[in-house]
Amino acid sequence: MTGRAGAELPLMERAVTPTVLVIDDDPTVLANLEGLLKKMGFSVATGRSAAEMWPLLDGRPADVLILDVLLPDLSDGTTGVDLLPDLQRTHPMLPVIILTGENKVDVAVKAMKRGARDYLVKPVDPELLEITVHQAIEHRNQVEELEALRRGLGALDGLGGMIGTHPSMQLLYAQIENVAPSNVPVLITGESGTGKELVARALHDKSRRARGPFVDINCAAIPRELLESEMFGHEKGAFTGAHRQYVGCFERAHGGTLFLDEICEMDIHLQAKLLRVLQDGKFQRIGGEQKITSDVRIISATNRNPQQAISEGKLREDLYYRLNVVHLHVPALRNRASDIYAIARYYLRRLSQTHGKSFRDFSEEAINAMIACPWKGNVRELINAIEHAVVLNQGELITLDMLPENVERKPRNGSVSPVPADDSGVLPFWLTEKLEIERALRACDGNVGAAAKKLQLSQATLYRKIQKYGLERK
Repeated sequence: MTGRAGAELPLMERAVTPTVLVIDDDPTVLANLEGLLKKMGFSVATGRSAAEMWPLLDGRPADVLILDVLLPDLSDGTTGVDLLPDLQRTHPMLPVIILTGENKVDVAVKAMKRGARDYLVKPVDPELLEITVHQAIEHRNQVEELEALRRGLGALDGLGGMIGTHPSMQLLYAQIENVAPSNVPVLITGESGTGKELVARALHDKSRRARGPFVDINCAAIPRELLESEMFGHEKGAFTGAHRQYVGCFERAHGGTLFLDEICEMDIHLQAKLLRVLQDGKFQRIGGEQKITSDVRIISATNRNPQQAISEGKLREDLYYRLNVVHLHVPALRNRASDIYAIARYYLRRLSQTHGKSFRDFSEEAINAMIACPWKGNVRELINAIEHAVVLNQGELITLDMLPENVERKPRNGSVSPVPADDSGVLPFWLTEKLEIERALRACDGNVGAAAKKLQLSQATLYRKIQKYGLERK
């Protein structure tokens, strides 16, 4: 059955009281659920068929849909689970809780794979109903906030494609906006992979030189004997192999920006020549006699501590003060972990499109692992990990086992190796969780529904954790 497009309202426009739409052909079940949900403080709408569901969704946006598996107007083996793809397409933000009369794992697994947020078994336990609906609403709110963030990322493309709302990044954006219009030299510091080149590009794009060239040179990637020629150019016959005149970066960047990446890796003698060019605004090609004037703005970057580089003799102090009129620092990814999911999701969509895949999001375990990962290679390493998963796998969801080994926080195959407590006797949180789940299952003789109630979890969440830790229900 094909659904109709529904209007999704922004979070701020929704009613203060969340609305739950319940679709079930049994009037007794409808009345019972409606009464329970209203006592819990929810606004409730009800319907008895799939045909009634679509107009109700279109006319009165719901925060949660509770949908029965068996409906009277579905035939040929079609169930409420089969409506999930249409619901995802027409109401992508709507969490759906499947209602079933049978406590079968295969039904739950199928529903989850088709897009259901959770499921409940009749007769519905009131406490479990409340927990499940509240979790669904909380999940919806988080998704809407993330979607709003993603839509807002378009404004950040003018800052070189940087992504993040962490205060350290907001400060960096503000600094870029303030510094970009001026012509002063800027020194960018930060670990490898943090995106220093994106900051340099953003400074250029926001400056009065934006229509001019942006020329970048990596001082660590070019052999020392060739770097001078690459920067200043050379005349034909200036040295062995100079078969023609070569125009260097300073000339090519005239009227624009010259970005000197990894400036501390530049030979100390070449740094002296660079200093003279910055002081005079003039230079000569190697083997040439003519003084050439080039109007460029210098932006430099390093992954080293500049003061330490000076003390080690790798950076001239006078050149440092010439380059460091304004200092911008790009924070390490591990220091802004709240941005990791937004960055990962942004690049997942880009890389999925590039490689012709259909991935749209990450599993909860994958997200938690990415947030916990130290990312020594920063954003570059995160992007590489996502591309690794996209290229080697198929599907819509990136799971933890698809990510490279360095992202794993626990051993594979659903088992977790024992980890002893430290000297304080405090156990790791994951081990505490595993032990409590085992205890609840033992206390309830393997009854997942009863154990979920004791743990104040939904049954679907508990099933996922049982699988995650490789536990036996009995």
